[in-house]
Amino acid sequence: MNTLKKISLIIITLIMSMGCSTPKNIPANNESEVNYPLTETYWKLIELNGQPVTAVENRREAFLILKKDNNRVNGNSGCNNLNGYYQLTGQTELTFSKMATTMMACKDMTIEKAFLETLQRVDNYAIKGKVLSLSKAKMAPMAKFEVVFMK
Repeated sequence: MNTLKKISLIIITLIMSMGCSTPKNIPANNESEVNYPLTETYWKLIELNGQPVTAVENRREAFLILKKDNNRVNGNSGCNNLNGYYQLTGQTELTFSKMATTMMACKDMTIEKAFLETLQRVDNYAIKGKVLSLSKAKMAPMAKFEVVFMK
């Protein structure tokens, strides 16, 4: 009977240890690394030229939505609504053109100005999980965005 108890204990220990191990194809932190699509996604601006972007009270957050139809882009620059066109070439090449904004004056337009200038300069993108990075050539990301899920 002692042998049977020992064998049972060993089997139970093995089963429990297998259940606690993390499979190799699932990240240990349980965060899925699903890359969200570039188009038809609400991308909130979270970083610009290496600096975090925080929402300003009583203002809209800066964001982009790239529409599949007609390669249109719309969003907000933190003060003004924006729209224009984008072009995808190759696997990660992305450019923006004919960008236009409304003409509201806001107290501080520093982020808006830098954001719009960045959109004119970028030529590629990368998506890693919930983060979209826009860059020029092989330089560090000029702008980073995070997926926002609409309720």
